[in-house]
Amino acid sequence: MIRVLCVDDHAVLRASLRELLAGYDDIEVVGTATDGDGAGRMAAVTAPDVVLMDLRMPGTDGVVGTRQVLAARPDARVVVLTALSDVDHISQAIEAGAVGYVLKDARPRELIEAIRVAYRGDADPGAAAEELSNRRSDALSERDLQLLRLVLGGKAPTAGGVAVELEGLYRRLGVTHAEGAALWARRNDIE
Repeated sequence: MIRVLCVDDHAVLRASLRELLAGYDDIEVVGTATDGDGAGRMAAVTAPDVVLMDLRMPGTDGVVGTRQVLAARPDARVVVLTALSDVDHISQAIEAGAVGYVLKDARPRELIEAIRVAYRGDADPGAAAEELSNRRSDALSERDLQLLRLVLGGKAPTAGGVAVELEGLYRRLGVTHAEGAALWARRNDIE
């Protein structure tokens, strides 16, 4: 039996995950938490095999929560469950010890498979990080690339329509400002 702890600040999502996972004979939800602190405490008490960890939560986020879970239960395997807009946070969670990630818009069978793979110890955090980088790069339009080139050239406007476009691009990349976007572009060989 795979013991799963679900961590998300949205009650509806926690209930939905519990209901979905209850439909599988090899999976048992042993607890839920609403933030990273709660995840660490619940992991210490419930001894989960796999933790489904949201990243953006009020209070303690999922990156810190990943560290707290692993401090409480070093043998637990954390799988990030979040939106693609959290790319930098996903990378930070993998650096903190998460073994992989699943996007919230994934099909239920993809989530179940990710839980099983993590449980077996077959998840590859390095491959997950590489896939994440490729996924983010592939999602860029020609306009996104034009905007990134403005940022790289130090010509990113701070007001007007282009500035609004840039803010949207920053959200999609998982960064909050031009410097973060420029760093992301350099890491992904965009010139």
